[in-house]
Amino acid sequence: MQEINEYLTTLFKFFYKQNPPLLDLFKARETKLQPWIKAEQKLKVDKEKLWLTQNYKKWGTEATDMMKKNKEVAMSAMLPKETTKTQDLKDLYGYFNYQAFNELAR
Repeated sequence: MQEINEYLTTLFKFFYKQNPPLLDLFKARETKLQPWIKAEQKLKVDKEKLWLTQNYKKWGTEATDMMKKNKEVAMSAMLPKETTKTQDLKDLYGYFNYQAFNELAR
């Protein structure tokens, strides 16, 4: 067991010293995660408030009868600009995540 610990310690030290670009990629990926999570949480809260107040003018889209009755349909359609911005943040994080995976797979 001691030999495995020593081997892994040496391996990780080597990896850390030999792969600074990969470490930079992981750092960049982590910096993209928090803005996406915060934006998604804020968007959910905003949509929930709009649903509870039933203020259709602030939904950012024309409210149909189906949207007024069905919460899931309404949540998916309201605040389209903010939803797009949040989706862009998610896509950016996904891109960095994909790049990190590809670098590790090599």
